Parts: sequence; C-alpha cells; structure tokens
Amino acid sequence: MDWREARITAGGVELVKLQTSRLLPSGANKMMIDRLEKIYSAHYKQPTSTSDFSYMK
Repeated sequence: MDWREARITAGGVELVKLQTSRLLPSGANKMMIDRLEKIYSAHYKQPTSTSDFSYMK
C-alpha cells in the first residue's frame, strides 16, 4: 500500500476498534486508536511522510 493514498475514515476507525477488541487490552492499541480518531477528526493533519507512521514516543 502506498501511504500517500491512505485515507482515515470513520468506518476504518471502527474496523480497527472491532479487530483490536478481539485481543487482550493493550496500551499500544489504545494509543493507536486515539491517534486515528484525532487524525480523522482533523485535530492532527494527515501524515505527510513515512516517518509519521512510526510509533509516537
């Protein structure tokens, strides 16, 4: 997948939530979902480089 073509949608965020709900609770998954929701709500701009996809410290 080309990251420049990736789009975050409400349906996509819900799908991530569904998939991660099948796993044991994880702080990393919560952080990922929170970040996706913030990006979707335009609180943060969409990633502009591949380095933006690395984990936040």
